[in-house]
Amino acid sequence: MEKGVIIVLKSKKGICIGNIKMQNGKTIGIKPWFTVTMDINNQEIQYTLEKGQLTEIEYNGKKYNSSISTKKLSPNTIVKNQDNTQKIFKSNNKSSTFNKMQNNYSEEYKYTEKREAKAPYNFVDLNEKVVTAEFPSPGELKECIRKGKDRLSGHINLEVETITPLYIRGGLARDEFIESKDETKCDKPDFFAPSGNIRIPGSSLRGMIRSLVEIISYSKIGPVDRRKRFFFRAVADTSKLGLDYRTSMVDENDSFYPKIKAGFLEKSESSYFIKPSKVIHNTQIYRVNFNTRNRMLENSQITCDPFSLKEIFFEAVSPTLHRHFRGRNKEIPYNLKYAKVTRVSLNAEQGLKKGCLVSSGNLGDKKHMHWIINLADENVEPTQIPEELIYNYTEDANRDPRADLLNQLKKHGGSVPCFYLTDEQGEITAFGHTGMFRLPYKRTIGEIIPSSHNNEDVFDIAEAIFGKESQFSSRVFFEDAILNPGQRNVLMGTLSPKILGSPKPTTFQHYLKQPQGVNTPLKSLVHWNSKEAQIRGLKMYWHRNINGSNDNWVEKKDQIKESDTQHTQIKPVKEGTCFTGKIRFENLSRVELGALLFALNFPEKHYHKIGMGKPLGMGTIKITPTLVIKDKKTRYASLFKDEDWVRGEEKDDIVKYTKSFEEYILKNIDGTSSKSLWDIPRMRQLSHLTDWNKTTLTNWLQKTDYMKLEQFKNVLPSPEEY
Repeated sequence: MEKGVIIVLKSKKGICIGNIKMQNGKTIGIKPWFTVTMDINNQEIQYTLEKGQLTEIEYNGKKYNSSISTKKLSPNTIVKNQDNTQKIFKSNNKSSTFNKMQNNYSEEYKYTEKREAKAPYNFVDLNEKVVTAEFPSPGELKECIRKGKDRLSGHINLEVETITPLYIRGGLARDEFIESKDETKCDKPDFFAPSGNIRIPGSSLRGMIRSLVEIISYSKIGPVDRRKRFFFRAVADTSKLGLDYRTSMVDENDSFYPKIKAGFLEKSESSYFIKPSKVIHNTQIYRVNFNTRNRMLENSQITCDPFSLKEIFFEAVSPTLHRHFRGRNKEIPYNLKYAKVTRVSLNAEQGLKKGCLVSSGNLGDKKHMHWIINLADENVEPTQIPEELIYNYTEDANRDPRADLLNQLKKHGGSVPCFYLTDEQGEITAFGHTGMFRLPYKRTIGEIIPSSHNNEDVFDIAEAIFGKESQFSSRVFFEDAILNPGQRNVLMGTLSPKILGSPKPTTFQHYLKQPQGVNTPLKSLVHWNSKEAQIRGLKMYWHRNINGSNDNWVEKKDQIKESDTQHTQIKPVKEGTCFTGKIRFENLSRVELGALLFALNFPEKHYHKIGMGKPLGMGTIKITPTLVIKDKKTRYASLFKDEDWVRGEEKDDIVKYTKSFEEYILKNIDGTSSKSLWDIPRMRQLSHLTDWNKTTLTNWLQKTDYMKLEQFKNVLPSPEEY
């Protein structure tokens, strides 16, 4: 055995990373079968190497080795599964050295066998069948209303109590907006309070109730851009998505030689097009080494900032094979084929070609090469980019603005370098700012949603109540919920909520149904390109009891830097604050009114969510509705009664209308024999997600918190499995 010294460093995530400094001055990474902690830093150690691999360690009189077999497993042994996840096998052998070490394993090596994700949200399944309104077209409904047959008008009084802190941002006054030149200061922390009166805007209440009516009435999913395509980039992803990405971008049979092309993006009056780069030495594209510390290209004084473009001169070379290494300790060799530039300059020199240096983002300290492309070939006709591709590119909300080629084109004018892919006919199918750019998924959102939700000829209950643009106007009108008088000091003061690290809809492990749920292997995960892809459903947030402690949702002041632009400031309303609002309705049927009341009148201890900060636990409210029906005959028969106005209004029983609604839905979803709508599986999901009693479960705050970024690849269980 040889002697060495343990060197322990701590990552940004607090994970201890160990290396052995050998007598020759070189270092080798310590394997996961030996746990490292900061207290053994700079301690002496003995080790054995076989063919350059660490096979045995002796420390403090004890030996640890890599002889781990799945046939005879040592306690707490970590083994790799085929899908690259890790599992710890435990034993009851209390005298085992491994057992004594079990509490020292870092979170990096712990494993959940089913790869279950956790999140502050979940989904109510999207209904396959859409239940039509009682009158299957706006025209028929208008005719029914004109005749006044069985129509109900009146209002619903709302008593709203905040169960957790609530925040809805107030807007800027006209003078404030004009004077505010700094966009980051446009969002002031004040609660919504027009004319100084705190209130919950009717528009917020309307949006919340409409979403619920869509769920409970088996209506079509609300306004969605069905043309929209999501984008993805999965260079090192080990799931099927990563395989699909690499198949599109590189030729794996030719040492991963790029399939991408290079050129210059330009704009005419009505369209965008790309002029291809020249081909020199059989390539348009080159790579050049980059020092992450001084931000300079290798063998030069040329600096390269993130997302920058720069004209340079370089020595063009042909693509050849280059040896690289991967693995935890860079021990696995492999070849990559590309043209590697070693001579660059800012000035024209003999033997150098003029080209363009293209820098992408940093990727932490992993980025060590940048791109160089040849100038445009003026002898080749430019290729127009399809309008649909431009539309989807502009709709990609997740793209870093600095990487947006269309913005760069506005900024620089003329043309900007870009990379792109074409199909067999030469039509451009994708383009981006860097060699491994974000690709659009092949399928649009409209193609993922069940066909029944795309049928514009179907007129559903939500549309009948809330209106359908250009065809039928709304028959419900939400007033602001006004703060009840007599309440003082209802605001919590200025706070900074914690930053939310939310997975985006492109996180298909959460937003799409997976064939085997949490047991789906990585290589079988369905993503937005998959033919069998089905959208998960309608997203809702779990309730979280954050009252009594701000630690779970408020950022500590010492964690916020002066230059911080990510944190925001808010002044929430305290829990226990009460508001009074009203919903006026006109000419609704018993079923339609029942749908509205069903969405408002939840079972005991089942609450609504509204406003900002829902993932943190904010915005839980209790709504108590009271129904008032207007009798038009009585209202217009006389003007006064007992020295008061004759309003012709009477309180009515909510249940009889919700029952009419339930019976209508149950009858239309395959004639189910269920007596209550809450007995239907997808309605049970809604029940779980609105149930305040869940907040009393052990570790509920931790269970409904966001995961770390690297855990987003895990599959999210259904609400009932959760």
